[in-house]
Amino acid sequence: MRRRPRNDAVNFTIEPATPDVLAEVATWVYGPPYEFYDRDTDGHVKNPERFFAARDQEGALVGFSRSRASGSSTASASGPT
Repeated sequence: MRRRPRNDAVNFTIEPATPDVLAEVATWVYGPPYEFYDRDTDGHVKNPERFFAARDQEGALVGFSRSRASGSSTASASGPT
């Protein structure tokens, strides 16, 4: 049996995170069990060049990722609740 093609895919744009993106992400609050993602920072991070923003098709910030020095990525966090 063949599956029918789906047209509900979501496309994301990944780009280097700007200082504004890092400041916005610092304000995100997550509900249980993801509250460990909550940050107690003013948006200042070490190695900002390792952070990337994920934007949806409308350009809204929907997630972020931090890459490791080796080039692999850590787990991503989605937007605020």
